[in-house]
Amino acid sequence: MCSFTYEQLLDEVGMDAVIINGDTESGLESIIKNLKVNPRRTNKLEKALPGVVVAKDRTRIAGEYANPSDWGFPERSLLESYLKLRGNFLNEPSISSSIENTLELPITVKKGCRVNCCFCTISSYQGTKVRERDLDSMFAKISEIKEYFPLDLFSPYGADLCSDEAYTSKFAEMAKKSGVRWKGVASVNSLTPKMIKEFSEANCARIGIGLETFSKDHSTI
Repeated sequence: MCSFTYEQLLDEVGMDAVIINGDTESGLESIIKNLKVNPRRTNKLEKALPGVVVAKDRTRIAGEYANPSDWGFPERSLLESYLKLRGNFLNEPSISSSIENTLELPITVKKGCRVNCCFCTISSYQGTKVRERDLDSMFAKISEIKEYFPLDLFSPYGADLCSDEAYTSKFAEMAKKSGVRWKGVASVNSLTPKMIKEFSEANCARIGIGLETFSKDHSTI
């Protein structure tokens, strides 16, 4: 999406619809619910939907954002199928974790980003208001998953794990109690020495650092 406009995707690539705004799963759900099937069994969307521009109607409608309580978790049947294939994919870069010989389980912990960089689509899709998943329910689910899935590593997905100090501290405390290794992403503007210390005691395997600016203050890092 960074390299193409939605007009190019519709006209040059030949797509029928493009999700341009709002949570991707909300846009996808709208597409599925509104598909019209013609006698030749080809699916076509006739009118624009919230967050979705279609080839026949270029109207832009603001997308929808899901409440964090509605964010899903990986289903057991999917994880069990994933586990059966695990041994075949440990050396497959597109599937295995970037940490050697481990497979990670991504779980959405935050959506949205206040920074709104021009080269990034996160704010366009997820908004500039940061939404956060309830940590108690998330770690309860991780404990449940551990009962039937040999979890090596979980990855709390979000643009910046450290955007809220109190939330970050609670995450570190609960991650430490869970005993599960994890890796995440943080902004150079929000990661503090206190957080680094908390992460070092909380089974953290790695933190990726996002750099939003090449200002003089950050160019010496």
